[in-house]
Amino acid sequence: MVDLQRLREVPGVKGTVRVSLGGELQDHSIDGSPDIVADLTARLSATARRVAAVMGYEDFVHALLSYRDGGNPLLIIPQESSFIGLLLDVPQTLVGISDTSQTFYSRELIAASHILTRIRGLMESE
Repeated sequence: MVDLQRLREVPGVKGTVRVSLGGELQDHSIDGSPDIVADLTARLSATARRVAAVMGYEDFVHALLSYRDGGNPLLIIPQESSFIGLLLDVPQTLVGISDTSQTFYSRELIAASHILTRIRGLMESE
């Protein structure tokens, strides 16, 4: 089982939670109360699982919740019998594009892709 504190040390990760398949908070590495992030992780993962089932997919690989008005995106990754929710911070250095750049991809999507690559490397090494 991946160590949430190690995941939090990945650049761009502000906090982490682990919730069970039933939505119960199992562990966290968040400053302050993890309740909102855990609830969002549980609800988003349940929705992603239902969408995958409707579309005939076995399961989802990751889900990303980003907000139109800003705020910290939430990246969800299934792991064994739980889901990991990663509260992201999207620093400019992680994205590598300027705020004024016209690009097809959002800053949040680019940052999530970079963070996923690093996290998958950590998970494979454990």
